[in-house]
Amino acid sequence: MSPARVSATLSLVQKKALSIIVLALCVVFTLATVVNVFGDNQDVIEKAEKAVCWNVSQCKYAKTSMIRTPIGQTFTFEASGKSTEVVCRRAFIILGEYSCEVEK
Repeated sequence: MSPARVSATLSLVQKKALSIIVLALCVVFTLATVVNVFGDNQDVIEKAEKAVCWNVSQCKYAKTSMIRTPIGQTFTFEASGKSTEVVCRRAFIILGEYSCEVEK
């Protein structure tokens, strides 16, 4: 086999490997975003509720809206006559633990 043919064969193998890696990354990304939007988010709701009542011993609120996207969740709470928005995001865009903070 000539060196040119060996080089072309390696190039095809490398292209195939790269295609498989890109496909696998796309599948992982898609699954992670589907879980972010459609998965159980009870723990995120609890974190958002803690964020809205972080310094009040007896906090009364009503959750008026919830928006879920692949990269975060936004909650609107009505408490003491005013509307408060809490934004929850993952540590690494679509992966990691959620953290919530009151939007100012």
